Amino acid sequence: MDQFLICHLSIFLCVTASGNILAFSPDLPAEHLQYFYNQFPRLAPADFKFTPDCWGFENNCRQPFSNPRCNGNYSGWAETQAQAERMFYSEADFGYVRDRRRELTEYCKENTNKDKIKSLSSLRCTKHLQFCEGRNMVFDFNSIKDKVRTENMRYKMDVLSPGDIKIDCEIDLEKFSKELDYMSPLQSWAPELRNIRETTENLDENNCDIVINKPLIVIKLDAYVNMYHHFCDFFNLYASLFVRPTQDGTTVFDTDNQVLIWENYRYDSNFAPAWKAFTSNPLMNLETVAGKRVCASKITFPLLPRMMYGLYYNTPLIPGCEDSGLFKAFSQFILHRLNIPLHKIRDNKLRITLLLRKTKYRAVLNEYQLIESLKEKYTVNIARFDHRTRFEHQLEVIRNSDMLIGMHGAGLTHMLFLPDWAGVFELYNCNDPGCYSDLARLRGLHYMTWENEALLYPEEANPHQPYSGPAHHKFRNYRFNVKEFRRIVDELAFKIQTDERYKNAIENTEGEGKKEIKDEL
Repeated sequence: MDQFLICHLSIFLCVTASGNILAFSPDLPAEHLQYFYNQFPRLAPADFKFTPDCWGFENNCRQPFSNPRCNGNYSGWAETQAQAERMFYSEADFGYVRDRRRELTEYCKENTNKDKIKSLSSLRCTKHLQFCEGRNMVFDFNSIKDKVRTENMRYKMDVLSPGDIKIDCEIDLEKFSKELDYMSPLQSWAPELRNIRETTENLDENNCDIVINKPLIVIKLDAYVNMYHHFCDFFNLYASLFVRPTQDGTTVFDTDNQVLIWENYRYDSNFAPAWKAFTSNPLMNLETVAGKRVCASKITFPLLPRMMYGLYYNTPLIPGCEDSGLFKAFSQFILHRLNIPLHKIRDNKLRITLLLRKTKYRAVLNEYQLIESLKEKYTVNIARFDHRTRFEHQLEVIRNSDMLIGMHGAGLTHMLFLPDWAGVFELYNCNDPGCYSDLARLRGLHYMTWENEALLYPEEANPHQPYSGPAHHKFRNYRFNVKEFRRIVDELAFKIQTDERYKNAIENTEGEGKKEIKDEL
């Protein structure tokens, strides 16, 4: 008799009746498959050739995904280049994942109730409860039934009361209480998990209003109208996929999970398509579960966007170092999952995207002069992204650019999705020099910004208001010296064109015409 198959279509997994895996696709970029199958060899195709390639957090990893560089001035931070690279790797690369995995501590003891055969629940967390993973928990949301209609629960630390999270095991309170020191909405899960209590009641599905048997991801978001802050959410969620302990690789990158956003306002963001990289199910929030008792079999509380010494908002980044493999992997992952097309390079003319703001402040007052100065030598795309611009289109523009130019602002976060050889010209950093230069370093991109302020001409955004001194740099508009602008562009272009990765991209193109991205000017 032929063996019958059971197939899980969401992750292209088929198993025989005896449990042997016949085919599996984790839906990852081609560059990542070697690392994934080396980590989970039983999922590899029959003809797979194993190599020493590894992400970097595994024990005895000899050939990691990352290749950080410390060629700058790290004096005062490290004594040698090797020490600087190790520091950068631990701060902002897969070494960060490795260190969080090593911190994971089990806080559940075996339940000593003699009527119990074994404990049904578990709870593992990193230090300060910045990441936690548990099994078989009950969340009681009856106390917020009326609050969700009248209160804004975003960033609230009193959503739950003691006992509103129940777990079927004996909690090691002495160890657990020591990790409640980061009592802050976006720095740890302490405000929520301090309410966890052991229960002797039967955690039966029949006693719950909502039963979630697929993996549940509970997430607290930063400001999701702002790309810089919201992609700190997505980046930390991606890093959490690696921190999350698992013996079953089929669930690591599976999108058949349930996301619960820890606030009661309806989620509405221009960047919402990014969720498709992580989940195939509708998002839930506190309004969805208010007044209900929720049973969840597997729960993840991921890394948060504003953690102390976190990624990437509060990263204490060592100077002189760059190129995090974790950031590169995130970029490749999002572009792959959202099916963002990569175009052929048509010719040797560098593709420049000029990101122009539609806001009241930090406008470029002589933008047309700057554009005209570039058109003869470069291919120029004008991007005026706003809430009406499909996010997938934004990523397509950026993925097929060699240089991104823009004023200081959240739009520069698009640099995460530039090609590896690309450059960023932060037209003016508005006296905030570290934010986007650090992001460019994390992504391993060439970076320049305006330096000669004698050739920069600020204007007050609203000169008719009563004068009370000059406005902050971020609340002005600017004219730029065209000759100096062109000089910086040409210098950055030289760095890009002499980058071996760009040369290889030129050599590998077959000269086919590429799809033109419609100018949005």
